[in-house]
Amino acid sequence: MGGGVGLSAYAPFRIATPRTLFAMPETKIGYAPDVGATYVLARLDGEVGAYLALTGNTLTGEETFRLGLATHFVETSHIARLLERLAGLENPERIQINRTIEEFSEDVDGQRLGAKDGAPPSAIVGAVRRALDYAFAPSEVEEIFSRLEELSAQGGSDSSDAQRWARDTLETLKLRSPTSLRVSLEAVRRASRDGHRLSDSFQMELGIATACCVGGCVT
Repeated sequence: MGGGVGLSAYAPFRIATPRTLFAMPETKIGYAPDVGATYVLARLDGEVGAYLALTGNTLTGEETFRLGLATHFVETSHIARLLERLAGLENPERIQINRTIEEFSEDVDGQRLGAKDGAPPSAIVGAVRRALDYAFAPSEVEEIFSRLEELSAQGGSDSSDAQRWARDTLETLKLRSPTSLRVSLEAVRRASRDGHRLSDSFQMELGIATACCVGGCVT
């Protein structure tokens, strides 16, 4: 989460487990994603990056892997043995490391997402995902609010999950700083432009931090 993403998101091997949580929760404190996260979020599938940037919501380990934020998914019970195997490699090369991790990796079935222990439906698949991509497509925060309100009012036999998700997401965004939401959305949109590099995101985020120190981000 937060700075932890900056320490791990650019590693060649990123292992998620069922205990893994991923979030950039900066809007919860009136700030915007940093540590290069605008670059990472802007390259997620569909509008998931904008959704995570604005809400600060959390992904599970399975979701993290499915979105490509993790390169491998390993059951928690296998981690100790995996670490032993990796520690025993002599002069390991990248292909050898990857092959070793693959021996312990699990396939993640999309139908598992949100299906355990009464968990709510995953936001990255199914009807909720379609609602997410529609709601967070605009480049203006006000339009995102409008689309969430629209989805919250819709009915239909297969829309209950999406309707509940839209209602909950709308309430979440209402708790965030309006300035933080606008800054975060604009940052992710700029980071998604062709030719935008990771170094460009670091520079942009430094500018955001400087502006917050000078003028204040929370309004």
